[in-house]
Amino acid sequence: MKHKLITFVSLITASTATIHFINKSTEKKWQKDLLKTETDKYYENRFGKVRYQKKGSGKPVLLIHGLETGSSSYEFEELAEKLSSDYLVYSIDLLGYGLSDKPEITYTNYFYVQLLIDFIKNVIGEKTYVVTSGDTSSIILMSDHTDSSVIEKMCLINPQYLFDMNKIPSDQNKFLQTVYELPIIGTFVYHFLKKRRFIKKKFISDYFYDTAKIKEKDIDAYMESAHAGNAGGKYSFASVENYYTNINFLQALKSIQKDILLLGGTDVKEIKTNLENYKYYNDNITIHYVPNTKQLPHMENPDKVEELISTFLR
Repeated sequence: MKHKLITFVSLITASTATIHFINKSTEKKWQKDLLKTETDKYYENRFGKVRYQKKGSGKPVLLIHGLETGSSSYEFEELAEKLSSDYLVYSIDLLGYGLSDKPEITYTNYFYVQLLIDFIKNVIGEKTYVVTSGDTSSIILMSDHTDSSVIEKMCLINPQYLFDMNKIPSDQNKFLQTVYELPIIGTFVYHFLKKRRFIKKKFISDYFYDTAKIKEKDIDAYMESAHAGNAGGKYSFASVENYYTNINFLQALKSIQKDILLLGGTDVKEIKTNLENYKYYNDNITIHYVPNTKQLPHMENPDKVEELISTFLR
């Protein structure tokens, strides 16, 4: 019996050590320095350091990436460059993403609301224009609802489906979050789910309409963001995947009095129905579509997106 126990313990120890080695090898493999820029700055938030870039001059514009795993300010690289000829452009990596810190916490909508309000007040220092991508639309709507003094106008690119935000964590979601957050096994599962071929598949199926425009560098940048910081991205992934960042923001949407621009990729599923639902609850909304694009029109057709945003802001 004692011999069997020793053998069992030895097998568990060896397996754990092997998985730990695989985890570390994966993290090292994707340290490609594709995300670093010469303009990187850091804002010290109470939960960690927030990486951002600042370029141009004029009225400030804050660009906020989506909550998809691997997202970062990289997705706004070309748009930021174009907007910087007329505006002072800030691009941010939210905590849990990119080269910002990735604290081991549950990420919620309210957590990001407080982060963005603090960033605008403490770093930008004045009322700003805001451009969001995907799921961060609800965060900026709730930010304005919480403190209407920080945002001038907002542009929401492919905001999440309005009624999906009613989903809340179930017992199964809570269990899955616990699994993902396990120190070694959870990290291994996360690395498996975020392999390069899965990220590439996401680009092909959801992010780009014209797959010929997808650069290998884009996929690698998303991989670096996903696996940087000792796989700390698994905590934001677990929170988003299990609906902790969801919130019912209909009341906030109804109450906003400032101008809102909604941009939709024409080939996003049910995009017209979704954007019209937003407009139904707020007459201050203007809708435009970016032809032949999907979830990331600002990467696929930054010229058209810059034209629409600049016209709206002027």
